[in-house]
Amino acid sequence: MAGERILVADDERDVLDVAVRALSLEGYQVTGVSSGLAAVEEAQQQHYDLLIADVKMPGISGLRAYRLIKSFSPDTIGLIITGFGTLEMAIEALRLGVNAFILKPFGPDELKAAVARALEARRLARENARLRALLPVHELTRALVATTDLDSLVSQVVELAARETSASRCSLFLLDEPRQELRLAATYGEAAHSRPGIALRADQGIAGWVARSGEPLSVYGALSSDASLARFTEHPGGSSAVLLPLLTKGRTIGVLEILKDAGSPPFTDADTELLSILAAGAAVAIENARLFTDLQRAYERLADLDHRKSEFISLAAHELRSPLASVITYASLIEDGADEATRAHVRVILDSAARLQRLLDDMLNLRSLDTGAATLRPEPVAIAEAVDDALRDLSHLARAKRHTIETRLPPELPRAFADREKLRIILLNLISNAIKFTPDGGTITIEGATQDEELVVSVRDTGIGIPQEEQERIFERFYQVADSLRREQAGLGLGLSIVRGMVELHGGRIWVESRVGEGSTFTFTLPEWHPPVPAHA
Repeated sequence: MAGERILVADDERDVLDVAVRALSLEGYQVTGVSSGLAAVEEAQQQHYDLLIADVKMPGISGLRAYRLIKSFSPDTIGLIITGFGTLEMAIEALRLGVNAFILKPFGPDELKAAVARALEARRLARENARLRALLPVHELTRALVATTDLDSLVSQVVELAARETSASRCSLFLLDEPRQELRLAATYGEAAHSRPGIALRADQGIAGWVARSGEPLSVYGALSSDASLARFTEHPGGSSAVLLPLLTKGRTIGVLEILKDAGSPPFTDADTELLSILAAGAAVAIENARLFTDLQRAYERLADLDHRKSEFISLAAHELRSPLASVITYASLIEDGADEATRAHVRVILDSAARLQRLLDDMLNLRSLDTGAATLRPEPVAIAEAVDDALRDLSHLARAKRHTIETRLPPELPRAFADREKLRIILLNLISNAIKFTPDGGTITIEGATQDEELVVSVRDTGIGIPQEEQERIFERFYQVADSLRREQAGLGLGLSIVRGMVELHGGRIWVESRVGEGSTFTFTLPEWHPPVPAHA
């Protein structure tokens, strides 16, 4: 496309005027000079995409001028004008990277075609460089997948940046926002002797400017005047550096510095583009590694807090059991010899103590499930016997609310292969919940059946029901349906979580079916017991 900057150098005024006029009409930004020295001086002031130079000019030849310009502007391409050519000149031109020759005399159309071809070749070279830049980014992505260790990641970034651009040194700084410092996180090459942890003020120097502005910067020449590059001054003069911000979500998290020593070819536009792509990928990878590290630390802290919580629950529950046992024992003794009025008061004490006992049991049962300390001692258990045992403990609650309790357990129902005490806890929780959330005069039904070599036990009530959106959450610990809180029902919201844990410990399943205002049915499964087959004599 037109718009590129072109510098034309020819000591023949007519040739120079024709070239400038023809190319300007094509939309190029053209500057004409009459000598090689003038071309070099002009190129030092302004970057040009293309130099068109006569090979024979007084003072500095076109090839010499091109060689000097390439030393500080490596992306400038060359088109040489000549009236004659030699093999030596052609070899020198190719060595310098001259893109094309045009022989005198030439017409405007011939010149425009040669320029178009040269610039098109330059565009294709840049596109190839862009594609090449994707390779280290791909490698970086693979490194990110392979490791979430930040130190290893930043080391791979600086190595890739230096290797892909043939740089002598590379450093990566990460921004410490609270301290407003750029801290050296990794180095590669001759800078590798610099120790990680070196800090630069984020409001000073070239690196600080890049961090503040979020803009990349290329530096050419002596670097010793900048404190942030002071460690690179062993080779003063003629060095070149590229500094790029590491940006993620519009925020600077660091700066990448890449340097070449004096005598090395300076960074090209292709190098800068490659490094820009690499820096963008590196910023995302580093931020992800940081987030993973933060998440891992948070998880470790959470695990530690959870362990402390479990230890506290266990200690508190055990410490409370002894005084609670004394309260129950002495209250029972007082009840036996007391008059009717006193017994009513003592019964309140015993009921409250029993409720506290259930809370302590819930806390200890939950801890045993969390820590994996809960073990099964399975044996053949008759479901009818287990239900009767639970109902004896809860009968006073059912009578107080005038509930009707029905059991539909067929006599031929096989036994369950279950832990008797844990089955008792399951039934106590489910039946007590049914009593608690069923209004006075309601009905609670306990049913049993077999299906696919499993026992299926259901506890159905005619209570308040559970909203559809909350039915999955009721098995979470400490979760209580909002209506239950408004009714100020007792409990910590641990019962159903414990029930699920103990059912699953048996290898069974539990679920709920419910409609608001009509009641709920909690169903769980247990493995069926099969008597051992006697061995044949």
